[in-house]
Formats: sequence, C-alpha cells, structure tokens
Amino acid sequence: MREITVREIHEYFGYRMICGNDEALNRVVTEGDVNRPGLELSGYFELPYNRIVIIGEREIQYINTRMNEESQRRAFDYLTRDTIPFILISRDQPCPKILYDIAYAKNFPIFSSYAHTNSIIVELLSFLEEARGWMEIDAVRKGVSEDNRKLEFL
Repeated sequence: MREITVREIHEYFGYRMICGNDEALNRVVTEGDVNRPGLELSGYFELPYNRIVIIGEREIQYINTRMNEESQRRAFDYLTRDTIPFILISRDQPCPKILYDIAYAKNFPIFSSYAHTNSIIVELLSFLEEARGWMEIDAVRKGVSEDNRKLEFL
C-alpha cells in the first residue's frame, strides 16, 4: 500500500516551509483527518491522535493572549511529537517563537499558507480522501494479482 508523505502534500499545495529540512518531508501521514488544537493549547492531552495540525487565527490569538511560556512549551512539545506529520499555520500568520524553537530542535515541519483555515481544511481533507481511495485501489489490485479468484468480486 502506498504511503502519503509530507513531501507529497508540500509539493502538491506549495505551502511555504517555515521549519524543517528535506529529511522532515519524509514523515508519513497516517490519518486522513486534520486537527485544530484547541484542547491541546488549553492543556488537555488525553486524546492522542496522529493528524495534521492546523493552527488558525483564533489559535494564534489564544496563544498570544492566554498562554504563558511554560504552557506553550508543554503544548508545542506535544504537538510536535513524532507521530504528528506537520503543523500548518493559516493566513500567513507568524509562527510563535516557542513553537518554532521546539520544532527546529526536533527537525519538525511547519508550513504556512495564505489561505483561510476552513479552505485549508477542505482542500487537505479532499486530497487525503482521494489519496486514500488510490491506496485502497492499489491494495485491491495487489490482492487480485496475488489471488485471481478475488477478481470475481470486483
């Protein structure tokens, strides 16, 4: 089954890379969904997921007005763990310095887009759904080549 990498998404959409090097683009996207990290920014870390993280205008406002340095470090360390593919900041907003510093130390990819948060979410979900469809087709084809009897059910 074909994997979707951060590199493919970066090349397809042309997001501006803020942090991470070429090696960071090899991360694999394992979930076909995205997350807006409101709970994580407020300090709730009980629901682990492996989704692309979208930081919008409201999250940036919350970070800048409600989070102290310690709470930012805790949240950003969690949001840049190995299982998260990347963070995307909408509307070309500046990346919070603490987020950048933590991501830089981990070679974690952060991107920026001029688009509005909702547009980004719709486009990414469509891309991931289409990619998942192709992955399922590839799996069916592989199954057919391994066992011709499965062809009857296609």
